[in-house]
Amino acid sequence: MPQIIVTWHTRRDDKVCPICQALEGQTFILEGQEPQLIYNGVVVWTISQGSDAHGNHSNSCRCTLDFDFNFDDLLEPVKRLHDRFCSGEKLEEPTQI
Repeated sequence: MPQIIVTWHTRRDDKVCPICQALEGQTFILEGQEPQLIYNGVVVWTISQGSDAHGNHSNSCRCTLDFDFNFDDLLEPVKRLHDRFCSGEKLEEPTQI
């Protein structure tokens, strides 16, 4: 399964709250059906709602997230499928990679 890597960034000004300041530059790996970021036992971001660092009154957070993706675990299965295809092997059934 590909990994989603997230880095938290604040505006780096005097309006940044203590929660977001502590998250500045931290990197997280998102996993599961409903990925979320947890800081000190509190959910501060979910993929469906975005930032919740300031409680349920979202839209008050000015922070941004940088997303990066790691597909390394897919390289070998895709290479095997590519090699099978290029060898002329007939692929009649859908192939799981």
